[in-house]
Amino acid sequence: MVDNEVDLPAGKRNFRHKFPAGEVTQDTLMNELGLLQLGIFEPLHFYVDPEKYRHEIKLFDNDWVNYLPKEGRPNNREGLAVTNLPGKTHQDNPSLPQASRSAGKKLDDVDFNEFTELYHSCESLQPICDAFEPLGRTFIVRSNTGGYFPPHRDHPSIPRNCFRVIVFLQNCGPQQYDWFMQDDKKLMIEHGRAYYVNTRMTHRTVSWIDKSDHMIMNIPMTTENVEKVIVNLLHTH
Repeated sequence: MVDNEVDLPAGKRNFRHKFPAGEVTQDTLMNELGLLQLGIFEPLHFYVDPEKYRHEIKLFDNDWVNYLPKEGRPNNREGLAVTNLPGKTHQDNPSLPQASRSAGKKLDDVDFNEFTELYHSCESLQPICDAFEPLGRTFIVRSNTGGYFPPHRDHPSIPRNCFRVIVFLQNCGPQQYDWFMQDDKKLMIEHGRAYYVNTRMTHRTVSWIDKSDHMIMNIPMTTENVEKVIVNLLHTH
């Protein structure tokens, strides 16, 4: 979601910083091409049992924290960390800007690689998390009624350390939650299904009810992980 944004006016943005050509290797380009040819929103074989998740997540009803709050812009959304920085808990700063401000230094998604109590208590989430271990920053966003993410792109740079797999866990049906991508097309979502999502494309979301949960997985950008996505595509010959 919108947690890699840079608050700089257009004329101040440093193109060479966002696209440092000297760091772009042949492996980087091959991995990017491997993901690019998949599409923008592709279902995978990985699946989380929604009913089991719904039961397990009740243990954390009182633990949710505001997700990326902004002064003067109310937004009804919360988060919990599945992985976090060493020594941090499931309640500590699930968003990258919040965590960086708290640490007083720039952090990267791959720094958030230790499982929290949330992972250990939610057996339903463990198989897909284990499949890509070690993970980058992985967290659950809970959008309540009116909670939204405005149009944005994630990781719009080359090279990047992570790509995203997203699992829609509860209350993400067509009358409950909207995810729009590419020409404002509303996407059809299967509860429990994991999707490779090209979040570098402009996208936006809004929830029409409470407790609309999805898990965002920042997957380290390695050839092995790209191959795991490709071999686990749901729709193949």
